[in-house]
Amino acid sequence: MAERPLKEKCTQAQQRSLYVDLREGYRQKMRKKLSSDKGREIYMKRQGLVEPLHGDDQKNKGWTQHHL
Repeated sequence: MAERPLKEKCTQAQQRSLYVDLREGYRQKMRKKLSSDKGREIYMKRQGLVEPLHGDDQKNKGWTQHHL
């Protein structure tokens, strides 16, 4: 292997791990939706329609996560 002159500035470990969040693309799409007037209007309606059901599931049924 070639010499790595900057390695000491980067890490002291023998190996380095990198975490990549696979959901970042979805987050960017949602940020784009919510930045538009129409997107904000749609998601304001969601607060009254969907979110109370999630709260019921969490409190009364003990669910902590929903998948789509």
